[in-house]
Amino acid sequence: MSVLPRVCAAAFSLAVAVPAALGAQGAEPEPADRSATVLAGVGHSFGWFGANVSVYFLDQWSAYAGLGYTPGVETGHPTGVTWAVGARLYRNSPPHQLFLGLGYAQIFTVSAAAPNAEGSREYGPTLTGGYQYTAGSGFTFLGGLGLGYAVSTDLDAPFSVVVDLGVGYTW
Repeated sequence: MSVLPRVCAAAFSLAVAVPAALGAQGAEPEPADRSATVLAGVGHSFGWFGANVSVYFLDQWSAYAGLGYTPGVETGHPTGVTWAVGARLYRNSPPHQLFLGLGYAQIFTVSAAAPNAEGSREYGPTLTGGYQYTAGSGFTFLGGLGLGYAVSTDLDAPFSVVVDLGVGYTW
């Protein structure tokens, strides 16, 4: 069995087990109806290192936009501003929510082969699943795991695991 199916199986197990364990800790007052969330974090929906703003609509849906920065870690590695957009469908009401997300974001970077050249930043669609906790005070935690597909046609392996981890506030 390859690594990717094992990672996906582990993420699915955590996505099911963590909300159940947290829910068993006792009742917590539900947050009021939410309208927006602002998060800071790392991952594809944050523009790698950045911020993410979500706006809620139709009770269980949110649309998000992320803006961040991709740092260059070596010569020929692309660096600069990165963006992401997408939507999430939530399974249940706050405070503990599972979600399924569909987005378009930077999937990975490709270092340049030639000296003094800049590599490329590869964008494409993403499919993620995850967990969001929103406390009655507004504190919010988001974690997600999924798969992205870089739409560039010259790549040998266009698929990549995508991850999100962020904290912030919900109004």
